[in-house]
Order: sequence, then C-alpha cells, then structure tokens
Amino acid sequence: MIPFGRFLDLPADEVAALVRAAGQKVVVFPVNGTRRWFMLEHGDSIGGDFFSAYMDASIRNHIELCALLFDHGIHTLLAPVFGRELMRRGDEYTQRVGMDGLVRTATDKTYREFFQKYNVRVRFYGDYRDVLKGTQFEYVLGSLYEVMEATKDNTAFNLFFGVFTDEATATIARLSVEHYLAHGAIPDKSALGRSYYGEDLPPVSLFIG
Repeated sequence: MIPFGRFLDLPADEVAALVRAAGQKVVVFPVNGTRRWFMLEHGDSIGGDFFSAYMDASIRNHIELCALLFDHGIHTLLAPVFGRELMRRGDEYTQRVGMDGLVRTATDKTYREFFQKYNVRVRFYGDYRDVLKGTQFEYVLGSLYEVMEATKDNTAFNLFFGVFTDEATATIARLSVEHYLAHGAIPDKSALGRSYYGEDLPPVSLFIG
C-alpha cells in the first residue's frame, strides 16, 4: 500500500501504470454546465459571436479533461452530452450548440488532432438515429458515422459520446423485447449492455458529476 502523501507526489505515468494494472477502467463523465462555466471563465473576453466562442472554448476544455483522465490510466470515457430537451431550447441553440457541436466531432481540427495523438476510438450511443432521422438535422448522422469510421482502428483509448440518452428506461425495454423476439430468451446484463453501447464494456468504475 502506497502512503497517501507519496501517492499524491507520483507522476502521472506512474499513476497510470497503477490504474491499468487493476484492469481497464470506465469513467462516466457527463458534459453539463458548460454555459455557466464559459460565462464564469471567459465572460469578460467574449467577442461578437457568443456561440462560436462558447463552442471553441468548450471543445478545448473537454479535450483537456479527457486527456487528463487518459494520462492517468483511464481507458474508456462515457460522455453523455445532451438529451431530447435540446430540441426544445430554440432553433439557434439547437443548431449551433447541439447539431454543429456533433458535426465538429468529425470536422474540428482540435478534435481530429486529439483523436490522432492519443489514438482514441470514438463511438456514439443513445437514440440519436431515431431522434434525428426524418428531421432537418438528419445530415448530422453522416458526421457521426464519419468520425466513427475514421477512428475505428484506434486502440489506446475509447471516447463514447452519449446522444439522446435521457430515455434509457424505454430504450432498455425496447432492446429487451427485441432480444427476446430474436433469441427466445430474456437478455442478461451483458447482452443488454452490448445492445445499448454497441459492444461489451467493463463495469463503470467512477462517475464524475
């Protein structure tokens, strides 16, 4: 057992080695409160385009936080970003923060460089296909598929964005029925997790609220 004081003095690479030695760790890290954070941290320096400045700063900050966790040995991050309430926040907010933000996971230079440097595989989970299909925002799906395809062979870390995950109970119920109809058996926890996230994941080790 390492004394707590000694642990606090360890460099990040030694902490990462200790974390990885205990097996792959999954951390849930919701993206929330970003507008309040932006106003507190950058309110005095906002230029003419609030949404542009807000998104630029939010993306940089999110990348810094993800890198911090990866540097300390976390293997997979689950990052729920927004739910269906986004669609009720007004056309400009929905477009510029929600939809443009999703598109930027595939097109933003800062994101692309981060995914490449850290060898990050990006996935999306949630009801985003059902919510966006048939709407004026259906084009966003192409960007999501693009970034998943571009990073599918990356192996060092996983970053899973949760998009429209706010009705998980209904989604799990639907997946359970679909599994039973396909296999004639009630799905166990592993099968449900695989259906929900698209693959097997270890249990969550830490939730950062």
